[in-house]
Amino acid sequence: RTPIASMRTKVASESCPSEHDVWLDLFEDTIALAVEDGSSRDSSSFVAYMQEMLPLEVMNSLENLSGSSSVLEDIWMERFSSVESEVLEEEDSFLGDKCCVMCERDNVRLTRHHLYPRETHSALIKKGAEKVKLQETIPVCGMCHGTIHRFFTNNELSAEYFTLDRLMSNEKMYRFAAWASKQ
Repeated sequence: RTPIASMRTKVASESCPSEHDVWLDLFEDTIALAVEDGSSRDSSSFVAYMQEMLPLEVMNSLENLSGSSSVLEDIWMERFSSVESEVLEEEDSFLGDKCCVMCERDNVRLTRHHLYPRETHSALIKKGAEKVKLQETIPVCGMCHGTIHRFFTNNELSAEYFTLDRLMSNEKMYRFAAWASKQ
């Protein structure tokens, strides 16, 4: 179970969860801003950004909910370590300033999103998947890329959301892309 999912479950069991729900939503929004600002590239940048943006009261509450004083590092590891290592490993991952295929914003920095996350390749090859198909990517902006990996696990992406059409057929993803297109 992911750190934020665990915190949401704990909040749902409380008698008065509304304040914590608001804080978790603020936390999620701040994570999206960290991605957009390029502050999710490494754990220390992410932690510094989040600590600067979030009030101390919110940080203390989130640490209490998670039961961990390293909640920010845990979140970074869960959400970004594999995404960012994919981006950093590829020389051509920066595609220039073009149009994101999800939010359709122009002149944004694009990265390659693997439709079948690399982490799932060995299992898919054992099931008979073609290696060429597993290398397919789509050009997305950092904000959309981070959101894809925030909304879905790698296994969900490879099983359900392995095309742009399938990603966009998900209501949450579609609503996010519509919102992002106006930014």
